[in-house]
Amino acid sequence: MRFLFLVITIGTLILFACNEANKEEVSQTEVNGKMLPLLGFEDVKDSVSLSLSALIKDAEFVKLETRQDALIANAQWIVGEKYIIAFCYNLGLYQFARDGSFVRKLAFIGRGPQEIQYPVFTLSERNKLLYLVERNGPESIKCIDLKTGEFRSDIPLAISGRLQNFIITDDTIINCAPLVDSGQPSGKYYFFRQTTSGNFIDGILTGNEKGESYDNGEKLLYRVGGLMHYRPVNSDTVFLIRRDHMEPFFIFDAGNNELGPDIQIGRTTFTILEETPDFFILKTFTITTKEQMGEKAFRYKGKRRLILVDKVKKQARYISPFTNDFTGEKLNPYYAKFQSNGIFFMSIDAFSFLKKAEKIKPNPGLEIKNRDRFLKLSEELTENDNPVLLIGNVRELNKRK
Repeated sequence: MRFLFLVITIGTLILFACNEANKEEVSQTEVNGKMLPLLGFEDVKDSVSLSLSALIKDAEFVKLETRQDALIANAQWIVGEKYIIAFCYNLGLYQFARDGSFVRKLAFIGRGPQEIQYPVFTLSERNKLLYLVERNGPESIKCIDLKTGEFRSDIPLAISGRLQNFIITDDTIINCAPLVDSGQPSGKYYFFRQTTSGNFIDGILTGNEKGESYDNGEKLLYRVGGLMHYRPVNSDTVFLIRRDHMEPFFIFDAGNNELGPDIQIGRTTFTILEETPDFFILKTFTITTKEQMGEKAFRYKGKRRLILVDKVKKQARYISPFTNDFTGEKLNPYYAKFQSNGIFFMSIDAFSFLKKAEKIKPNPGLEIKNRDRFLKLSEELTENDNPVLLIGNVRELNKRK
């Protein structure tokens, strides 16, 4: 069962205060003769109160059908236009329809030809096929037809190695971001493309012939508004992937982002939680104390904060507080996912959902229709039921009415 509701915010997405409307924290810097956006964390001074409804629209609660042969817990998810896919450690891979009804169990845990262990997985652009690759091998990509649930022939990796993640484009091309592996042929590449039949197309070399990329971190490849972006974990730069090269797209003035002996007190490191065509959500960590625990081991303490970067208006604000106004509580962004297909989701296990309902009943600040729908759904749940997913579409922040 699902409940659908539209959220209209007064003034439609006024994220930053009116008297700060012309203040720009995102400046520009020249790289190879081209001006690029640059955000220095020292320039972020102000905070903004942000609600989830300012970032998503057409939100719905989707209750997953509960079955004894498909009990979902601690899952990794993909939410597509037609299907919801859940991978549960030690249990298997499950397929649900977008209305929450159970479709089938796609795969069991194991080492057999149609079994999985710990995969990275993604949907085809038309949501008809599910592609999976094991983090620890074998070096091939499995493909499942979501209409029938049947496995198709394995696709060999064009370059031997392991993948951090991959993206399917045009339903014929596999865009691969390898893990940094010493001695692995794929480790010589930041990125490479191959066909769904296993043929190498092209790639971007790191320039290190030993099979270790010089950024010394795991690669991350993702789509943003039809483009592919790439950010090495320890880099301060987001790159745009072109056919035969990658070029800087957005720079964060954080210096070396890797925690290590050279990191000094006061340094701010960061990770990108989400990027959409309109905004970044960043998690920052500003070091306040540093204690050496061994020859090469350090323990850090500091302040963790969230930053919203409006790429179009060139503004950045600390987020405080970040609230989920569909459930009437503070939002933990680590459980919220803004997918590259423009779909937002977060899962709430049934036990937590019922606990939240107890807090919502006396909450006068939550919009009445949201509260009523939430409470109605909670009356249909037991604490042993499958999770509920909050699903919505990511807003275009700068198309304001």
